[in-house]
Amino acid sequence: MPALIIMWCADHDLRKIVQVKCSKVTDKSVFIVPKPNIYNYTKPARRDIVSEYCSFHKTWQKAHVALLAKTERKLNTCRRRLEQLQGEYGNVKGMKPPADAEVQP
Repeated sequence: MPALIIMWCADHDLRKIVQVKCSKVTDKSVFIVPKPNIYNYTKPARRDIVSEYCSFHKTWQKAHVALLAKTERKLNTCRRRLEQLQGEYGNVKGMKPPADAEVQP
């Protein structure tokens, strides 16, 4: 059996880093060695090295940097959206009724 390659998976959805054993690594894919289970599934699962949901790295530190960068991008997106909503709120709050609007007691 060939030597296993250890990679680190930065899971962007769960915000965690896990060690993964791979049978093969290419420029674009990793082939994850499946864990034994009741189905005896033994075919390696191919995953993209970088996807929307996770990325694979040779060291824990590189996985951490990738996870931190992804989280920082999300944070900046939320900050920009908050600024937009605060502007919308100010516009709505500052609305004045037209001069000919009916006044109800």
